[in-house]
Amino acid sequence: MWIDISNNAGTKLGDGPLINIGKWRYTMKLSRAGEWSFDIPASDKRLQFAQLKRWVNCYALLGGVKTWFGGGVLEKRTVTVRGQEAPIVTLSGNDTLYDLMRYTARNADGTPIEIDAGSPYLGNGVYGRVMATAVAGGWSYSIVGATPNMTVRFVDESVLGALNTLTSRTGQMFRLAQPAYSDTTSKSLLIFSDITSSGIMATNLVADPQAIDRNPNACLIVDIEQLQDASGMVNLLRPYGVGTGQTRLTTACTTVWPDGMPIAGPHTILDDMGRAHTFTIDSIQNILRDTGSIDTNGEYPGREEFKDIAPVTNNPADMTAAANALLAAAVRSLLNSSIPQEHYAISVAGLNRMVYPGQSIRVVAREMVDGRTPINIDENLIIQEVTTEIDASGVRPVGLVVATTREFAQTDAQILVSEIKKSIAFQSHPQTGPNSFTVSYERDIDDDYGSELRFWLSRDTAQINSIILRFTLSQMRSTVKSVGGKVDAHFNLPDHSHTLGDHTHSLTGHQHNIQFPPASGGYTVQIFSGGGSPDVGSIGANGAPHDIFVNTNAVTGSTSSASNTAISVGGGAVADANLDLSDAITADYGIYEDPDPAHTLDELRWTVNIDTVTETPTDIGLGWYELDITRYIIDATLTKRPRQQANVVTVAVIDPKTDPLLKRNVHLDAQIEVRNIIQSLAVV
Repeated sequence: MWIDISNNAGTKLGDGPLINIGKWRYTMKLSRAGEWSFDIPASDKRLQFAQLKRWVNCYALLGGVKTWFGGGVLEKRTVTVRGQEAPIVTLSGNDTLYDLMRYTARNADGTPIEIDAGSPYLGNGVYGRVMATAVAGGWSYSIVGATPNMTVRFVDESVLGALNTLTSRTGQMFRLAQPAYSDTTSKSLLIFSDITSSGIMATNLVADPQAIDRNPNACLIVDIEQLQDASGMVNLLRPYGVGTGQTRLTTACTTVWPDGMPIAGPHTILDDMGRAHTFTIDSIQNILRDTGSIDTNGEYPGREEFKDIAPVTNNPADMTAAANALLAAAVRSLLNSSIPQEHYAISVAGLNRMVYPGQSIRVVAREMVDGRTPINIDENLIIQEVTTEIDASGVRPVGLVVATTREFAQTDAQILVSEIKKSIAFQSHPQTGPNSFTVSYERDIDDDYGSELRFWLSRDTAQINSIILRFTLSQMRSTVKSVGGKVDAHFNLPDHSHTLGDHTHSLTGHQHNIQFPPASGGYTVQIFSGGGSPDVGSIGANGAPHDIFVNTNAVTGSTSSASNTAISVGGGAVADANLDLSDAITADYGIYEDPDPAHTLDELRWTVNIDTVTETPTDIGLGWYELDITRYIIDATLTKRPRQQANVVTVAVIDPKTDPLLKRNVHLDAQIEVRNIIQSLAVV
């Protein structure tokens, strides 16, 4: 056995390892950091390099192969002097796994890790994001089994803390891997899902203890301490995620059990040791029950806060994923708390091969006292801790902590630490909170036109508590009492003429006189009839040298010209004119109220989005009515999620109208009050 001392860069210090060691003791734990310690004489010259915060790694030969047997950062240094004995220095610290506390789970650009329902880092990929900074620091990791999809957010958590959170939600476990020898492979992490058998039986029922040394599959129980605890039994659990009061995340949006099966009645899930638990979930009341435990032990209710479980965004997929994660955490909690807890601290001898936390071991032990058996056990238990000692006699596991569950027994101090962690998570993770706002409207409605009341649910809305429409109806009013005026118009037509085509006039009681002047230049005026019948005319004078007048009948094809004479032509005439009315119209300002009665409540029809409102508004006094329209806004699965962000309430007069001959209207004053839960984090 030897111990190397190195700095943070991995450079070994001194002219060689520490070899003058009394005993190396290393405890490896399941899903948490272990611890180590060793004694060395204070006179060892190489001890000067073993300063606090230096790295300590222990190696030994196992089957002729150099093997790492634990180590970590040196945290404590104790010097002991006993009488005349030489002073002894005891060095101790947390094991290598605690190094993950130095790394922060964050993105490469330093921003918090946020993995939503559509992220490419779901499943096993989540560990790649969480371990990124640790991998850059020399860590490696491997995963055995599949990781359920989870949406997560880590805000400045350590990698170790993030691993604890993830595995407690997914049902997985982790521990340090047992590496081959090298300077860096002690920083190797194993993430796994199943409890595997170690193949070892630990017993105190042995007639020949020496036979244990010859059996590689058995070890002798030297001492055993049993702890049975039912003080924390819970089999009816109300789980809550982020938020306070009514704004807390609940299981309302859950869709599947942790094993991926849809929620539909009772569901059976096996715990780590194969025991069957039957669960029922009332997602509306937010109650998870272990019915088998209730039937056996009675009902023990409890509540648990998981303040690090939060939706990454407020979209339906992430809200559902967060609720499913909350249910998975609640199931994991009940798998451990719904049965009495049994823990055993065992000192063993003859354990000739390595066993690891997360494996199972068969424990068969019985102790008789005055005819009684205070200890009587024969079952497979989960190994929570393995303590290994190395000294001059060799390498051997000397102590085990085994239990019916993978969860460690909680001391008062550990319970206090757990509550402090929840408080820190509450402060570092954005929490959902209550919110309320009101939108006001004024609308006028008549028989032909209704109105729309539009409102928007903001993108940070996580849930809807209630949406209430309140309104009052009155006769329509105007700020103009009356409008009146008078206009006088005059039209002047200029001189003009009309060219008339062939036409006849039906004229009665008149004649035309055609005048022929006297003959001149020796000519005479001659009148010819034209051979028609009747004759075209007749001589109206006696032929004396005076004017001759001929009386005629109707004549066609003539053209008439007139001056300042209006002629009306069949078919009508059109004249364009611009009238300036600005000086003629006057408005009387004031309040005008429609004298006709307004539409009443039963004459109006309401719709919300595409749904017709079937409820009757409630009279709340002073002419106000109230209508709860919440159910028309939230989804049908009672998760209180809004169906959509853009919403509209419409109101119109019912058809047929009460009196078709009466044109009626109504003035609407309305308010829409929204009470919701908002999320002060990433929104979509």
